[in-house]
Amino acid sequence: MASNDTPAPQKRPDSPQAPQLWAGFVDDFPEDLRRWTYRELLSDEERARHDRYRHERDRNLHLTARLMTRTVLSRCEPGISPRQWKFRPGPHGKPEIAGPEMESHSGKWHFNVTHTEGVVVLAVAQGSPVGVDVERVDRPSDFEGLARRFFAQEEAAAIAAADQGQRAALFYRIWTLKEAYVKAIGKGLAHPLDAFWFDPPDRFEIAPRLLVKTDTGDAHFETTWQARVGHVGPGQAWVVSAVAAAGRNDDTQSPAEWPIRAFDFEESLTAVRPPG
Repeated sequence: MASNDTPAPQKRPDSPQAPQLWAGFVDDFPEDLRRWTYRELLSDEERARHDRYRHERDRNLHLTARLMTRTVLSRCEPGISPRQWKFRPGPHGKPEIAGPEMESHSGKWHFNVTHTEGVVVLAVAQGSPVGVDVERVDRPSDFEGLARRFFAQEEAAAIAAADQGQRAALFYRIWTLKEAYVKAIGKGLAHPLDAFWFDPPDRFEIAPRLLVKTDTGDAHFETTWQARVGHVGPGQAWVVSAVAAAGRNDDTQSPAEWPIRAFDFEESLTAVRPPG
């Protein structure tokens, strides 16, 4: 079920620059609503892509992501129904809203969606780029080797120094932050992952701050971006990181106040699905 702070469909976010974060679990998506969503909400292109997936788990993740994107955007712009949204790939492939008729409703909306192993997370922000990533924290891997290969030296050192029991959680915290940032800037993994890092990499209680390397090899804090790390699911098994351009207003919410809302599948379709 949705959390108590889920906004009513007709209301806009409290702060235009504060991202909305939503988490939806595929197992909570009723089969009858899946069929209706596929038939009534998806575009022809989205249905074709859905049908190309060989595995049911991938089809369900895709369907969940499309439903969440369309219905949450319509919460933000009640004058546009979930069926009406149109999308296009950006310069580096990141999906964005298409058509001037969509972008003229109180500012352009930015969104990003990510999924892994049964959960989809959506981030939506008004007037500022946003990126999001999610990973399970219990997936084994060669954390030290991957950190040496892809991370900045400061992050790799933190991974190597971490206790064995904390290494996976630290690795996936860093990884999701980096993925969220390169998605927010629209470049994805074409952007070198060792060209920036979040400081401090190993202090979970401190809000991460972005450091970017300069051409001279030095680094500076990039204050135009904010980051938030949280967890969702039973046992907090998934780590979620979101990165968004900082708001311009003094009353912009801090990242710690970006709640991760539970997506309610039944409620999301109440306004668009005929009863019965």
